[in-house]
Amino acid sequence: MDKTQLLGVERLWCVKKEYRGKRVGLMLLRKFEEICKYKGANLIFVSSIVSIDNEKMDSMYKKLGFTHIEQHYARRIY
Repeated sequence: MDKTQLLGVERLWCVKKEYRGKRVGLMLLRKFEEICKYKGANLIFVSSIVSIDNEKMDSMYKKLGFTHIEQHYARRIY
C-alpha cells in the first residue's frame, strides 16, 4: 500500500440468526462499500469471526471479489 490509498475498515457488525440467509449481510456489506466509495476510499478491509459460519462468509467475500489476506488471534489477559 502507498500513502495515496484511503482505507475503509469494518470493525464489527453482526446479523441476528433469524435474518441470516436472507441477504441482509450482503446488503450491509454493499452499503458499507457505498459509504466508503463516497468518502473516497479505494480499498476496504472486512473481517469475519471464526466461530460464525465461516464457509458461507468466505464464499460471499470471494464471490464479491475480496481476497483473504490475514488472520487474527486473540487472547484474554487478566
